[in-house]
Amino acid sequence: MTNIPVDQLLLDSYRSWLLNRQLSPSTVKNYTSDLKSYFQTLKNENPFSYSPLNAYLQQIYADSNSPRYLASLNLFCQFGLDQKLITQNPLSQIKQAKKTQDNPDVEALITKFSQELNRLKTPPSTVKNYINDLYLYLRWLENSPPPNAT
Repeated sequence: MTNIPVDQLLLDSYRSWLLNRQLSPSTVKNYTSDLKSYFQTLKNENPFSYSPLNAYLQQIYADSNSPRYLASLNLFCQFGLDQKLITQNPLSQIKQAKKTQDNPDVEALITKFSQELNRLKTPPSTVKNYINDLYLYLRWLENSPPPNAT
């Protein structure tokens, strides 16, 4: 029995799933290539870091192909849902957090906080984790019911 890496098994299953959806061969090729890149990011990411998905999104953000990368990742998440590998699409949570990030006042405060952490020579990974935690906390606040007035 040969040991096939899990990422290769997922990639092969994802490719078959895409082909069954009758996507063009070039789209299937691009989407599977994008997924390989995502898997590579996960291999390079500290497995104990807060959000490898968020790290990947930050990595692709400035790339001119980022819309395709997001589309392929979103479709991969749909594949995960269809195959019952996940119970919710993690990109939907990130899209909700993006709403918070679009607030210029919040962004200005977070930028100042990040600059202050950098001025204090805080390690870059710690700065990244603090900022991610802030966005998650703000998203939690947005989705929490208001406290009962007494």
